[in-house]
Amino acid sequence: MRNRLIDTKVLNTFICIISIMLLIVIGCKQAEQVPQTNSTTIEQIGLNIGETAPNFTMNNQFGKPVSLKDFRGKVVVIDFWATWCGPCVASIPKIKELNKKYSGDNFVLLGVSLDKDLEQWKSFISQEQMDWTHIADGQNWNNAVAVRYQIESIPNVWIIDKEGKIVGKELRGSAVESALTTIMGK
Repeated sequence: MRNRLIDTKVLNTFICIISIMLLIVIGCKQAEQVPQTNSTTIEQIGLNIGETAPNFTMNNQFGKPVSLKDFRGKVVVIDFWATWCGPCVASIPKIKELNKKYSGDNFVLLGVSLDKDLEQWKSFISQEQMDWTHIADGQNWNNAVAVRYQIESIPNVWIIDKEGKIVGKELRGSAVESALTTIMGK
């Protein structure tokens, strides 16, 4: 009986560890199906590599509207994330390094948050000293930009070139830096 109890504890611990590892590797995904915007209102173009990235406008952390087209002529890294997403928070130091490395080289880092609580989001940005532009609408997985870009898991990084074309999408980890090194020539 005692061996069986130990085996059960070992098995439960193993399952827990594997579950945590999967979350870290896969990232945060939509846990439930949320109502989607009417498909006729969302163009299904502009999401492939080489196509012009769909424009959007959303308020930043200071309440000012920000549009993707405002950054034409610069390489834009769009980082879809949320404060409640463990892998997103874990990737912040790497995102900070990229921002520091490329800042000033016709480069823009744009965080698109899927947070609901915008006051907590703003506080987190300030506390973590994330000194780049952030946008959010408080709609969680129904964030207008995330819906437009068909984001189903986070963190999720897209790279837009100086002409507004998608050159990288659905990137994570070292793939982001590798793509940026190629694009920025560093």
